[in-house]
Amino acid sequence: MLKFISAKFDSTVPEYKGDLHPVDQKFLEGINAKLNEYIELLEKVEIKRGLQICMALSSDCNGYLQETKPFDLIKTD
Repeated sequence: MLKFISAKFDSTVPEYKGDLHPVDQKFLEGINAKLNEYIELLEKVEIKRGLQICMALSSDCNGYLQETKPFDLIKTD
């Protein structure tokens, strides 16, 4: 994927201009909520709970990539 972005877009992810798809909007809202919780937990030095949120973020990102399949979409759109 990185080679493709480098070759097709001069190593820059192009800016998206348009409305977000509902799946993307839901994903971003969930990620932002967890990120804020993560920051709050680290500020309170609740490291173990912060790491749990970090792992949940990772899982959410993986699920989003599996659902939206940008690696397939880039070939057709």
